[in-house]
Amino acid sequence: MNQQISLLIGGKTYRLAVGDGQETRLKHVAQRVDQLIADLKNKAPDMDRDHMVVLAAIQLADDLLTTEQARETEQKNISAFNKSLAERLEKLLPTRL
Repeated sequence: MNQQISLLIGGKTYRLAVGDGQETRLKHVAQRVDQLIADLKNKAPDMDRDHMVVLAAIQLADDLLTTEQARETEQKNISAFNKSLAERLEKLLPTRL
C-alpha cells in the first residue's frame, strides 16, 4: 500500500507516494540531495536553483558511476582469483586415467 511522505529538499517541501518499507530509504536519499544542494548554496549563494539541482544530479550520477566501476573491478578481481584457485587445485588433484 502506498503512503504519502513529505521531503524537504533545498528549502522546499515535496510530497511523494512511496511503497511500504521505502520511507526510510527515500528520506535518506532526500537528505543526501538536500545536503548536496546546501553545500552548493554555501559555495555559490547566488547560483540559481535549477543550476544547483543539475549540479547535485551530476554529483550523484558521478558517485553512482564510481561505485559501478568499483563493483566491476571487484567482480573481475574475484573472477581472476577464482580462476587462479581452480588452476592451483587442479594441479594438486591426481589426474584420472
